Amino acid sequence: MAELPLPVSDLLALVEDRLTSLETEYQDIERMLPGLRMEVWRMEKKAKQLLGAIAECNTQISDLTDEPTIFSLAPIRRVPPEILCEIFQWAVVDGYTRKVSQWVAPTAPWKLTHICRAWRDVTRGCVRLWAIFNITVWNDIPEYVHDEDTGMYIQEYYDPVTDMQVKHYCDPTVTMSTCFPPDALEAQLQLSQHADLEIEINIADWGQALHLSEALFTLAGQSHRWSRLTFKWAAPFEIFSLLPEIKGRLGRLQYLELEPRMECDYWPIEFAEIFSLAPRLREIDITTPFPEDFPSSLSLPEQQLTHVRLHGPLDLVLAILPLQKHTLVDVVIRLIESEESSSVDPPVAVELPYLKRLSLTNDWGCECLVLPRLQSLELAGHIINTPAILDRSQCHLQTLDLSYCDTYTDIVSSMKSPHTCSLSHLRVDLGYDREDFAKTILRALNSSDVLPKLASLDLRASMNRKFREDVHIMIYDAIEYRWNLPTHNRTLVKIRLSPDNVFSDDVRRRFQRLGMEGLDVNDLQEYKSGIHDWI
Repeated sequence: MAELPLPVSDLLALVEDRLTSLETEYQDIERMLPGLRMEVWRMEKKAKQLLGAIAECNTQISDLTDEPTIFSLAPIRRVPPEILCEIFQWAVVDGYTRKVSQWVAPTAPWKLTHICRAWRDVTRGCVRLWAIFNITVWNDIPEYVHDEDTGMYIQEYYDPVTDMQVKHYCDPTVTMSTCFPPDALEAQLQLSQHADLEIEINIADWGQALHLSEALFTLAGQSHRWSRLTFKWAAPFEIFSLLPEIKGRLGRLQYLELEPRMECDYWPIEFAEIFSLAPRLREIDITTPFPEDFPSSLSLPEQQLTHVRLHGPLDLVLAILPLQKHTLVDVVIRLIESEESSSVDPPVAVELPYLKRLSLTNDWGCECLVLPRLQSLELAGHIINTPAILDRSQCHLQTLDLSYCDTYTDIVSSMKSPHTCSLSHLRVDLGYDREDFAKTILRALNSSDVLPKLASLDLRASMNRKFREDVHIMIYDAIEYRWNLPTHNRTLVKIRLSPDNVFSDDVRRRFQRLGMEGLDVNDLQEYKSGIHDWI
């Protein structure tokens, strides 16, 4: 059935209703337009900000890609690995150690690996950190005592740092494998790769030191890599059982220090022979007197040593120096006078043509030495024959140290000899008990003919107010005379004096005035070591 069309009146009413709704919607849209326009503007602004941030991030990424920066790192993280490695060297030398039974071993490299990942990588990659081995066995560490109440082992000892008695508890189940693993030494040797090893063995007492033999034989197995060996011992025969392991294998050894303890009265003949097979050995340091029959058995490579420090009788000196006369550059001798030594007839002359530095605690028996190239002479103790040595050697000294010398008469007279005309550095001790010598040498310095090339003068600090004021003035006058020489004759540029409080205020002000004029005037408190640290 077909639908009938609506009446016209109804259609008009429907159209009017539709128009009314459209007008209402249009008005609503017009009211919303300002808000929508504002929202669009805000969105556009936010989009621009985001685009700017993206562009800045892209710029930073590009900069980081092209030229990496470290500004976000902590200062310690900016230190290059090479510098960190040099810093870590001091930590190893100064030594963090861990006690293992009655002996101690260095643990500094291992501690450094636990700081952070970066330090661990640097430490593991620096072979020199792992190439230093120091094994020390003390003879004064008490043994552990078992405590039945706690089941622990107690060790009580005096700690000089805290000035207290300290008790150390140890679980009986804790062995070396947990406090210092036996394979730690092997691991350290692997980390040292193929670097030269520095070995220091200080055996005061063998005692009950656990795993010590294992450690020593492990190091002996690497003796072909030893470059420096410091050996201090006062132990029974067991310590020498490693000698067959190192004999003939010291191909890299360059420095040797031997220090037998006073209670040590035995060593096998092999011990005195093994160092003759070290083709690169250049320095030997015997720091304490050896027993009487050691010099006769000591064997060293000939014409090879450059630096020698000896402490012993004359026959030890005469057994070593002539064999090295063409290579020696630096020699320190501390002679020990004994009945056996006094019966030794020194040769007519022992010439050391390349020796440049000589240090003597006394010159008994040294009148046979001829030193044509001697430049530095340090004297201590009782000196008698030194002027004769200089006359015979026809050398030209540049440095003379009399700071610990007991006898001065011949030395002062030799200051006018041709052998001291080139002397540029002089160090003397004008102690309160040496007033006559002080006046003698100060009068000599008031002449331009004495030591005409003197550049550095060191007057040591063992003076005090027992010196009269006239001696203080003589010291100043001698220095002022040297400073006021004509420019073409003036050579003095540096002086070292005792602390200011030994001088009167007037003399101190005079020295300050010389300092203002350009003379380098410094205080003995600024240094504590030998003459080579201030010239």
